Amino acid sequence: MWIKNTSGQKSASLTFVSVGFAVVTLWLLVSIVSKIGHLEIREFDSGTAMGYLTPLLALYFGRRWTDGKYSLDADPGDVVEPQSTNNLTSSGTGTGDGTKQ
Repeated sequence: MWIKNTSGQKSASLTFVSVGFAVVTLWLLVSIVSKIGHLEIREFDSGTAMGYLTPLLALYFGRRWTDGKYSLDADPGDVVEPQSTNNLTSSGTGTGDGTKQ
């Protein structure tokens, strides 16, 4: 259902932008004629179209910027494993370094 981005991951923001662009483009093309049968078509309004596309584009490019900012610093081979410590400080019977007093 979602369009895949260049990384091969499903992207909701790319899907929203693509659908929004298709809707605005269809509106522009259909608005060339003012009437089809009994159906009257609204005149294309660029302000409304940009009001529709601006949040979608902000979502898409904001998401790309965030993904790029945080994925460039991290090496995919680096896996951070949580380290467990046997601190007994919460029960009040240890020194904090895992040894009992």
